[in-house]
Amino acid sequence: MSVDTLLIEIGCEDLPARYQRPLAETLRDTLAQGLDDEGVSRGSARAYATPRRIAVCIEAVAHAQQDRAIERTGPALSVALRDGQPSPAGLGFAKSCGVEFDALERTQTDKGEYLLYRATQPGQSTLELLPELFARALKQMDRQVPKRMRWGAGDATFVRPVQWLCAMHGEDIVPLTAFGLAAGADTYGHRFHAPAELRLDRADHYVERLREAKVWADIDSRQAEIAQQVRAAGEALDGAARIDADLLAEVTDLVEWPQAVAGRFESRFLQVPAEAIVLTIQDNQRYFPVFDAQGQLLPAFVTVANIVSRDEAQVVAGNERVVRPRPSAAITAPPAPRMRCRRAPRGAPSPPPTSWTRWPVITPSTRFRPPARTPTACAGRRWACCACCWPANRRPAGRRCWTRRTSH
Repeated sequence: MSVDTLLIEIGCEDLPARYQRPLAETLRDTLAQGLDDEGVSRGSARAYATPRRIAVCIEAVAHAQQDRAIERTGPALSVALRDGQPSPAGLGFAKSCGVEFDALERTQTDKGEYLLYRATQPGQSTLELLPELFARALKQMDRQVPKRMRWGAGDATFVRPVQWLCAMHGEDIVPLTAFGLAAGADTYGHRFHAPAELRLDRADHYVERLREAKVWADIDSRQAEIAQQVRAAGEALDGAARIDADLLAEVTDLVEWPQAVAGRFESRFLQVPAEAIVLTIQDNQRYFPVFDAQGQLLPAFVTVANIVSRDEAQVVAGNERVVRPRPSAAITAPPAPRMRCRRAPRGAPSPPPTSWTRWPVITPSTRFRPPARTPTACAGRRWACCACCWPANRRPAGRRCWTRRTSH
């Protein structure tokens, strides 16, 4: 039986990084399991994901199911025949099998002689099976995303609006319909470097054609390429870029055509604790910090762009500019004053009532509690109205100190 590569690609608007791999793996696993359940022989399955697409390629997928041998055991011969003539039970079994009573065979078992139906069911075409398998995969993918989007006039939902569907089995187009779109042989390359439609002649040319269109579809090889570029950029800065595994995985899911870019920031920012600088660079900006041989932070970083710029200096300047605000604020801003609620001495007189006084004096012995979000009169005594001045066993949660107009 002839075999070919199966390709299914869902093209979307920019996908969140945290959903790309789970969705691609769910699509791969569900389709592969569905083919196995339907008796369609296949080879290895591989998932692909970029910010604009989720795809799966399954090698050596047969064009049809294998023929199935069917055997059904019917009623006992003593029940199926009465006075040598077929009984209603025997005729009903033959009708359910779609044959005449005389076409049924007889088999001997430990319990006696029974009617037996044998037939060979021809395999169904893979192209006929795939629409149902794809619909099953979409339901599994929806479970990975708690909040999905709806767009246009249709009722279809997905993590982001779907722009195109590409589905091929060898040279044949798989007749899939979803999200108000019909699958075809067209895909798209990089948004800026190759924005035009890209027609595939065969499914197994998918990865190579995308590479020509500036899209690195394979997740693992794209991640390895990013790590290699970041290390090289760090060495060019006379240091070593620290590559966090989680950050590397996230950056991999943010780009289709990675290009490492090195930048610098002012040395005066190094008076800020290194942890704060790394937090700004790594967690807030998704950059890779650079350290020297002694493990000291250098005023430099490495970022990964999603485009090959004709003016790289502009890209570097833009990335350097967004690093400055937080370290600058840490250097120039005065320390914030600490606000504390003072406990009035025992027996101190109560302050005069003000226009916002609505409730009587509250003491630990008072069972009355003002409703939430209602200002209370601060008694000026030991037990004031704010939450931090109450004893631990009688402290109301979420109260606001109206004497200082601040929360504790």
